[in-house]
Amino acid sequence: FKFTADERFPVGKAYTYLVTEERSSARIMGSGMVEEMSITTVAGLAASAPEAERAAKDALEAIKAVELALGADDGTSIALTLKNLQESVEKLPEIIAREGPSAKVIKAIDEMSEKLNELASKEGFDFSELLEEKLAESPTIKAIRNKAEAIEAIVRLLQALFEAKFGGVDTPVVSTILTD
Repeated sequence: FKFTADERFPVGKAYTYLVTEERSSARIMGSGMVEEMSITTVAGLAASAPEAERAAKDALEAIKAVELALGADDGTSIALTLKNLQESVEKLPEIIAREGPSAKVIKAIDEMSEKLNELASKEGFDFSELLEEKLAESPTIKAIRNKAEAIEAIVRLLQALFEAKFGGVDTPVVSTILTD
């Protein structure tokens, strides 16, 4: 059922409605209020679009850039894109702690995990144990922070691995990642 409120419904005033379905004569009753939203209100809402969502999207874009750089086999561009990715991921926990988690951010963090795992797998690395657990529908800030820290640790490890690969170093890469 769709209804368009016109000038008969003043802004801010509550009203009650009764809807009757034609075939079955079923009725629904409820109440509502007409709200007004100006362009500046919409602009304000858009400007306050959670910074965490933007940060998560930036991190996803950085992962895509890493994927493209890997195709070029250029050590410098891979190192630079991994550094950009690390900077994007480092911002996430602080921003999320300030703003609180949202469904889009949670989805983006899980997507980052999947993409990093795929990326590492293509290069012959297995980080599935660190990235296996998806975030719950309503995760705690601590769970989000732990996930972001795991992603950050993997990015640092990838940096070390690619530096060794393209730097011609034959010594083993040793990295320690502590998780809860």
